[in-house]
Amino acid sequence: MLKRARGRSTVLLTAAAVVLAGLGLASPATAASTSAVSLRSSTTGAPYGQTITFSGTVRSASAPVAAAVTVESRDLSSTGSWHAVAAVKSTATGTWSTALKALKGGQFRARAVVGSATAASSVVRVQVQPQLYDAAAAGTADLAVGGVREFTGRLHGGLAGKRVKVEQWTPTGWTFAGQSYAKAGGGVSIPVKVTRWGAGAYRMVVPSGDGLIVKASGVMRTGAYGAATTKLDDGKQCWGADAGVTPTCDGSRWGNSVSPKPAESEKDTQGAFSCYTSDVAVPVPSCRYGSSRGDALRVAVTGDSHGAMLLSGLKATAATLNWRVDSFVGRGCVLASTSAGDPCQKRRTDLAKRLAAGGYDVVVVTALRSDSVDPASFAAAWKPLIAKGTKVIAVADDPMQSDAAIACAVGSKSAEAAMKCATTKSSAFAVQDPLRAAVASTPGAKLVDQTGRMCDATRCPVVIGHVMAYRDRHHMSATFVRTLVPYLVQEMAGSL
Repeated sequence: MLKRARGRSTVLLTAAAVVLAGLGLASPATAASTSAVSLRSSTTGAPYGQTITFSGTVRSASAPVAAAVTVESRDLSSTGSWHAVAAVKSTATGTWSTALKALKGGQFRARAVVGSATAASSVVRVQVQPQLYDAAAAGTADLAVGGVREFTGRLHGGLAGKRVKVEQWTPTGWTFAGQSYAKAGGGVSIPVKVTRWGAGAYRMVVPSGDGLIVKASGVMRTGAYGAATTKLDDGKQCWGADAGVTPTCDGSRWGNSVSPKPAESEKDTQGAFSCYTSDVAVPVPSCRYGSSRGDALRVAVTGDSHGAMLLSGLKATAATLNWRVDSFVGRGCVLASTSAGDPCQKRRTDLAKRLAAGGYDVVVVTALRSDSVDPASFAAAWKPLIAKGTKVIAVADDPMQSDAAIACAVGSKSAEAAMKCATTKSSAFAVQDPLRAAVASTPGAKLVDQTGRMCDATRCPVVIGHVMAYRDRHHMSATFVRTLVPYLVQEMAGSL
């Protein structure tokens, strides 16, 4: 929607008058003090360069009359002199029309000369707004603070030399971040130094002036997540996911400790299920975590109990990331398409509507590796979100442990012994992860996969870097998830 310019505006529309008919002037006998001319415009707000049609009628003593008509303009804010921008003649039926190219806005009126009398129409106000095409933030989100992000766009070619600026959202409102001037042809490129780690919101703005009102692009949500693992981890070297399965990582500093204690790991949820339901017949609950800033990245986390466990780590980092995280997790009924007879139909239909209405920048998808969900049904549910501009990021499911490997860790008398308990890699990945196939068949979807930190070439240990990584065969422990999230975020950054 066009906005009214503030301050002083110079008003001028350069015109090429279109004469629809050129008949002679009315005779002096027809001129009277009752002559009148009307003016209307095809729009009261036009993009720069668009054609505006002004038209009206001329009447004398209530009868239509042919007459000379002049269209005049002045500044939107002016009470000063009028100047002519077009001249036409009305037809014998009194009608007239002229086309003007919208290069500047202003007040407009029509004047008609009928014999010796002159009539003026009421004033029409027209605002002209420059258009900003293809506004975009270039580059990826793995920039560090101090790095430079390029913002690009394009104006009408007639606006070469026009100033364009980038603004960044802050808690006090939109603030100046950088500026440049449109080049020949209208192209503009503005470098902006990154000053804040995490998610951010920017917009490009063409300021008002020269008879044009202000134009702002849509909000561009991007961020700087460079060195995410350093920013988000707890500083414990060779601990949990930081150690991964790298044999060169020296975890001797942790001695004989394993956290949580293997025999108590099943209880290590750290609030993961505080906003969760096991009833597939009711809508999935939703809770909000993290940042309340206006420029926060809007993230929805969906899935089953594996999504709940992921939240145990994301909740702890969401504020630092400047993410506003909404959870949608419950037993079964993951984000997938539905059909008649599906016991999850009610929940899945409701979830799809809520996600579509939520205005999310990112939807994170989790699911237990299973053969029960067709990858095509995942893809069908994601495509409407992607079409609206939402990024869909699927988190590859963790390797599945054997009961024997879990029992081995629980029964071990030392950390060294516990870290030798493992499931063969072939067994851990025997059940296919449908999210992988769904991403492969869905343009615009992204897979983040950190299972490489949980397995080496042949085995997947239960204890990783002195952290009991599993609560049971397929649920990670909250302690391990917290060490893994920095690496997930770093991988996600390439898509944000």
